[in-house]
Amino acid sequence: MNCVRHPNVNADYTCATCGAPTCAVCVFSSATGVTYCPTCASSPSSPGTGVASFAVAEGASFAVAEVAPPVPRSNLVEAARALAADQKCAQHPAVVAKNMCDACHAWMCETCEFTFGTLHVCPRCAAAPPATVSDKRKNLAKAAYVAGAWSTVATVLLFVGNMGGRATEAENTAIGYLILVPTVAGLAMAWTTFEKRLPTPPFLRVPAYWNGAILAIYLLLIFIGTCR
Repeated sequence: MNCVRHPNVNADYTCATCGAPTCAVCVFSSATGVTYCPTCASSPSSPGTGVASFAVAEGASFAVAEVAPPVPRSNLVEAARALAADQKCAQHPAVVAKNMCDACHAWMCETCEFTFGTLHVCPRCAAAPPATVSDKRKNLAKAAYVAGAWSTVATVLLFVGNMGGRATEAENTAIGYLILVPTVAGLAMAWTTFEKRLPTPPFLRVPAYWNGAILAIYLLLIFIGTCR
């Protein structure tokens, strides 16, 4: 039995009100698992459709929200691919579509389809960079900030010790390592957040410049020390 709205798609459900065979794309489910077709689901005379039910109490109208159980993902995928037989590719209007983009829901042919694991996307969505910065890049930037702050404090201590003439050569060497190691690590972590396809806001750029400046100062101090 096929869906009344999509003759090429198998009907996995039956409307409880009108008895119409309904596919996974069209079905609406109530909180109790009763299924309805789109026409009956949108009708106010069909209570408990999972979209919204309306009642009257003491002359006041209020909405009773119901949470519908999700339609199985496998059913939706099969229905979408069956529907593609009647659809054309968004990029190639003369070519029959093979699948639907999971991101923008545009139809796409076999040439246009990009697969990332279980995700099927069109060329535009595959090439479009995400609008937000990922947690991984944020965490790397935060660690680079910490490294920059640590190196800054160590650099100040190195200056103070040498200006007062109280720091020994061993102490300067130890402080030098406390500057060099975190600075190089911070610069490496900050550099890792830079990707050509992804936006790089100031939040990610600052730790790279910060650690880079400290490293340059440290190398300059070493050069001055060797020239004495």
